[in-house]
Amino acid sequence: MSDLRWYPRLKLYKYKAGSTCTFNPITCEAYSYGHWKFVKKIRGKVIFNNYQYSHTTRRHQYMVQDLLKNLGIKIDIYVYSHCSLNDSLFGCLDILYHNLFIYEIANKRKKAKKNVIKRRENEIALTKQEIKNLRQLGATLSKSAIDRIKSDIYDKEKQRLEELAKIRAERKRLRDQIKQIAISNPNDLDSRDLITEPNSEIRRALVNKIGIARVLKDLDAKIIDKVDNYELVDLKLNDNEPNWRHRPYLKMINPSTGDVHIEGVLPNIKSVKEALLWRNNIINHSGQFVPKSKLITLT
Repeated sequence: MSDLRWYPRLKLYKYKAGSTCTFNPITCEAYSYGHWKFVKKIRGKVIFNNYQYSHTTRRHQYMVQDLLKNLGIKIDIYVYSHCSLNDSLFGCLDILYHNLFIYEIANKRKKAKKNVIKRRENEIALTKQEIKNLRQLGATLSKSAIDRIKSDIYDKEKQRLEELAKIRAERKRLRDQIKQIAISNPNDLDSRDLITEPNSEIRRALVNKIGIARVLKDLDAKIIDKVDNYELVDLKLNDNEPNWRHRPYLKMINPSTGDVHIEGVLPNIKSVKEALLWRNNIINHSGQFVPKSKLITLT
């Protein structure tokens, strides 16, 4: 027995009085949310949109399916589109071709497992069948429109592969640079490269090879403040300027591994406490405290 009840005055099946799920047996139309039509008769065939628009709509679809079965109404064609059956079938066809080309591209990617390939092939076959069903209902889409959709999808895939290639090339460059640092003579490395090097992994490799003691010595480090495993040190920098200038750095020792890390802080910071507050976003670049609602607890 269906959960939908017959309301004689309205001549509708509804889940309950205030429900947005309705079925009209005269027009053979079903709605979810009062506007998203998922059952409609087109050219004498009952069309059921089985797309899962939301969890609520999925429940509505189950209830209407049970009702149709009880009423002896056969569903002729299933479609899967986020479009309401109120909308033009052109829009549904547009989306299906879009999905088809995405599935085809995904199926061409290498290193996919057999079960993944099988699932993609099923998605392609299902999408092609849905396109065929919509065309049987009178939906049309010109070849130029299909070619444009395909071109857009493949252009995006080409751009994605180019970006991926750049990322992989950069990662390889970093790995090669780190390997080169590892086999280099420490005396051939310049501690001042730490100041301008943006990559943390390369900075770590330089510190490991040169040694933190020499790094601090080469940069003429002077301890400004010390608290537990933290030291605020003043380093002599060049920064491509004609004269040397000084900048405070926070020296941190990991108590678990013993690794030493140095990190630049604001020039006006004078203590470890201020450095930690700034590092944890408790004070901003102007030295002003951030509201308590945005505080990050120090550990």
